[in-house]
Amino acid sequence: MDGSPTHNIREIGEAPSSVSQEIKIPVREDVFSKEDQFVDENRMNRVPHYLRFRKLQEEKDYYAPKMVSFGPYHLAYLNSLHTCFLIYLMEEYADYLGFTLLTQYLGFSAAAWAIRDIYLLENQIPLGLIKILINLINKDEEEESTLICNFLSQFVFGDRRLKSIPLKRNKEPLHLLDALRLVLVNGSNNVTETVQPFSKCIWLHQWLCTRKQDQIEIGNVSSQFRSVTDLKAKGIYVKPSSHCLKDINFESYTFSGRLQLPIWHLRSDTKRLLSNVIVHEFSMGGTEAMVTLHYINFLKSLVVRAEDVRYLREKKIIFSTYETDEQVLKVIKEIDNGGLHNAPPLYDIQKKIEDHCSSKARTWIAEFIDTYFRSPWTLIALITAIFLLCLTVIQTYYTMHPASPASERSPY
Repeated sequence: MDGSPTHNIREIGEAPSSVSQEIKIPVREDVFSKEDQFVDENRMNRVPHYLRFRKLQEEKDYYAPKMVSFGPYHLAYLNSLHTCFLIYLMEEYADYLGFTLLTQYLGFSAAAWAIRDIYLLENQIPLGLIKILINLINKDEEEESTLICNFLSQFVFGDRRLKSIPLKRNKEPLHLLDALRLVLVNGSNNVTETVQPFSKCIWLHQWLCTRKQDQIEIGNVSSQFRSVTDLKAKGIYVKPSSHCLKDINFESYTFSGRLQLPIWHLRSDTKRLLSNVIVHEFSMGGTEAMVTLHYINFLKSLVVRAEDVRYLREKKIIFSTYETDEQVLKVIKEIDNGGLHNAPPLYDIQKKIEDHCSSKARTWIAEFIDTYFRSPWTLIALITAIFLLCLTVIQTYYTMHPASPASERSPY
């Protein structure tokens, strides 16, 4: 063997009678493997090859582990040495002990990357196995749920507000990434997600198939939508809602509007985390399951410039460890949405916003208020201008209508 990679050959068909030899086209089996054609939320799914291939072309891979390989796709076999180490990492992170032993041998940076490898889609271990081993280690059935809740809560909220493992159709999540997604979607509320079961279908068929009418509506909405600073100029102000990604609302009033957005904390691993959560949502079925994807696409439409990021930070909607607004903008734009740029469940909100902005009276008053009442100095300038205008009118009036002299007045 010469060491060159081999490719499987599929016979496409025989050549016409005028050609004496068969036509064979080489097709690489790994481009569209069987794992890419079918997805199922009840199994340990893989990242579709076309997503990973695109990332490799960009010299970025958000789906491969950097420090630790847990899942069955990276190991020849899965045993309790792997799950126990995962439990150890969860305990260290949930108690926020500074990774005492791990940093002593690997350093803080390596420990941080090990924690980040926990939420990779292809690095997952069934949650049931994790709970069994926690129970065997601690001899306490309550400890298994407590540790998982503390880890998820510390990871998302930075505290221990989560009291129970979130459920999906009254069932426990399949793995930690599945549980993490439920916490992101539902916040700290213990809400059972009721996503319709997913029947197996071809991946690309689901990805590409969209009704023609939906495509027209998508184009009409997305081409007209505005950033948050543009909406502010139209009298629409942004307020924080909650930590639940579903909590997006819009209310239109007589001369203003209010858009409520979820509170989001951006960290150095946000791109990697959300990219894996979104790919996991792809395996769950229809559009109602892709809550994270729709939120990210909606956020991308609202955040176009660094000024938009600054406005959301001032409104306590975006919190970040990054130093500049330009860095936050870059992170939001680089979150991988798998080539899907629309948010169908949010079309009603976008339509209400467009209807509000289409009102001439509302937008004129909003622009007037935004221009002259956005600061005390502009208000003072407006009052001064009105006062001077009044003086000018009065002076003009008395110039054109001078008062009669006292000597010409009749004594009677």
